[in-house]
Amino acid sequence: MSAAEVKKGNANQGVGFGEAAEPSQKQFDYEKDELFYCTPLVIFRVEDRLFRIPQELLETHSEVFRTMFTLPTGQDGGDSGEGRSESKPLYLEGVKKTDFRNFLQVLTALNYEDITPGKTRGKTYLMMSRFPLYHDLNTDDWIAVLRLATMWNFDNVRSKAMRVLEEDTSIYLLDRLKLAYDLDITSSSWLLPIYRNLVKREVPVTQKEAPWLSDDFIKKITRLREERLKSLLVSLLSEDVPKPTCYKCKNRLYRPASKDLVLSGGAPRWDMFCKSCNMLIGLDEAIHGSPALEKEEKNFENDLDQLIDLFLPTSKND
Repeated sequence: MSAAEVKKGNANQGVGFGEAAEPSQKQFDYEKDELFYCTPLVIFRVEDRLFRIPQELLETHSEVFRTMFTLPTGQDGGDSGEGRSESKPLYLEGVKKTDFRNFLQVLTALNYEDITPGKTRGKTYLMMSRFPLYHDLNTDDWIAVLRLATMWNFDNVRSKAMRVLEEDTSIYLLDRLKLAYDLDITSSSWLLPIYRNLVKREVPVTQKEAPWLSDDFIKKITRLREERLKSLLVSLLSEDVPKPTCYKCKNRLYRPASKDLVLSGGAPRWDMFCKSCNMLIGLDEAIHGSPALEKEEKNFENDLDQLIDLFLPTSKND
């Protein structure tokens, strides 16, 4: 069928692109389809790069952008306002172009993941639009995505970034806690592993190590550490629990005299002492050398989580 025939249409089939009648004043009041009447493209400038993306992609998921798009875009309005042409892009101040690009990759890919669950493995592009997915994003990229999602209230992108970063073991413990402070992260899945590690690690956390921590937080962590150590020491002194042994000579370990305790940050290290090897062995290392003490430690894990929840409450969902 020729282009002319397509335009003319087939009266029998009722299909074609015939000439529309000259609209009268009344005909301008058309109904807009709720699904297929798309919002226009909007142009942003981020540093020295332009981005041209569907307005709907942003306003659907963010109250911040929904509000922004309702504001006047210029004296002329319409297609001549800000964000409608390359000469008048909307400028995103304080945002890096690579961070914004990575943010858009995650945002555009989330809908694809929702539509095709379990089928994204091995794919690197959206087949229709050629939007790249986010398989190559590193830790710093995901942190930047999380910051932008938080700043602009994109809950779906924020949740995705948090899930990825929760599984990233390369992030230092206190860096992870600092992110929670900066970005108002309160979920137990993010915070509870951090609190457990701070309570169980050999050296107590101090404000010198993390100046942004409050005195109140450090006091609570210190109290939780004391509760854990008390529980372990009670087990060590119990006649029912076999004493830990040295991993080198297999002889019994003893608690050193108070004067021999090694001080660190003003707090004692709760070490065990091997008389045969004449050396100190960390309490956690000693626990792992005693199956009975390991069992006691695991039994205390549930109590520890309850204590953490009492001292440092978290939420089930962020």
